[in-house]
Amino acid sequence: MKSYATLIRLHKFRVDERQRVLSRLAAARRQLEEEVERLDRQLEDEKSGAASVEGGAALYAAFAGGVKARRGELEKSIAGLDGEAAAAQAALQEAYRELKKYEHLEALKVAEQKRQAKRREAAEMDEIASRQSAARGRAT
Repeated sequence: MKSYATLIRLHKFRVDERQRVLSRLAAARRQLEEEVERLDRQLEDEKSGAASVEGGAALYAAFAGGVKARRGELEKSIAGLDGEAAAAQAALQEAYRELKKYEHLEALKVAEQKRQAKRREAAEMDEIASRQSAARGRAT
């Protein structure tokens, strides 16, 4: 029987690789969310500052339009990352299933090897007992 160790190692690498991809996507999503939060805070700061300056309302309106456009771009990027993360999660699950399949096959192989070793040992013990019995029969 062949060993599944190489296939198991390969699939463990694939699982790890898929996990790294998923982690990078999650980190990128967090960065974009932080950017959205930063823009929201900046918008609030500018709003309070615009109220205290003459003509600030017109400047604030232009600034707010730019911030809202940037926020929309960030939200589209977040949605895109969510789609990529869903695909990466599905790939991770498939890689994990493949890994478990080979680990299970390896466990079955090891169990079969143990059963065969016990059968050989029992056959050897039977042979020894048979020889001893035959030797006793000749001695009497």
